[in-house]
Amino acid sequence: MKEKVLHIAEGYYSHSVIAHSGITDKIVEFPLYLSVGHIPKDFSDRELCFSMMSLYNLYESDIILEDFQTLKRLVTQDYSSYDKVVVWHGGGAHELLLLYMMAVIVDDNLYHIDIRDCAEFMKKMGHVKNPDMGDVMPSDISTFNIVSNLKKVSPKEKDEYSKMWYEWTNSKTPYRFSTIVSDCIKEYPCDFMDETIFKVIEGEMGMTRIIGNVMGDFLLKNMRIPDAVIHSRIKDLVQIGELKRSVLLSDNRVNINR
Repeated sequence: MKEKVLHIAEGYYSHSVIAHSGITDKIVEFPLYLSVGHIPKDFSDRELCFSMMSLYNLYESDIILEDFQTLKRLVTQDYSSYDKVVVWHGGGAHELLLLYMMAVIVDDNLYHIDIRDCAEFMKKMGHVKNPDMGDVMPSDISTFNIVSNLKKVSPKEKDEYSKMWYEWTNSKTPYRFSTIVSDCIKEYPCDFMDETIFKVIEGEMGMTRIIGNVMGDFLLKNMRIPDAVIHSRIKDLVQIGELKRSVLLSDNRVNINR
């Protein structure tokens, strides 16, 4: 009888990449971006709603309300019917935190695939020292030997991951990122990128260029900040009056109100 396997990945893009691998097992997209906003202290409706609503500016839509039921189902369902529950990840904090969370939820059938274990992929991505699933193109998936890269989470690892998850649920800061050279997750305050945002703005500048300049500045500091996260923070700065609303309304001009 064919094994019953469930693959879990963070975000739509990662889901799409795995789908290109040709696997026929079920693939689900985990809808909560764990690097930003509130980490749920437990899996109650209140905590999960609070976590999703803390990402409203990041998602830019009411899709959060649609995704809540998916999130609730993923953190409360019984996974014992699966032979293997596989978490796909790289070194990104959002993916590692998903692995830690699933270590709490899943019993003894938890597996994971770390894209950094694939020698062929890492050779191709030689300029990226700590890639995450966002670095994988659909064409790259052919370099993965899923069987050889699939690893079971040992009881000791499960305990370690669970402990790390519970430690992170005490985080009071809104940002959590790993560096380009390490998968050690660090937390950052809400204003940690503000100085860089204001520094890169030069006269008339479109939103795309602002975000690109901010990302480039952080790359020099061995950090990769997703463009959506930077855009979300810019919207926060508009809301608190640090930037004029025209920043959001036009891609051609930026006005600073400080």
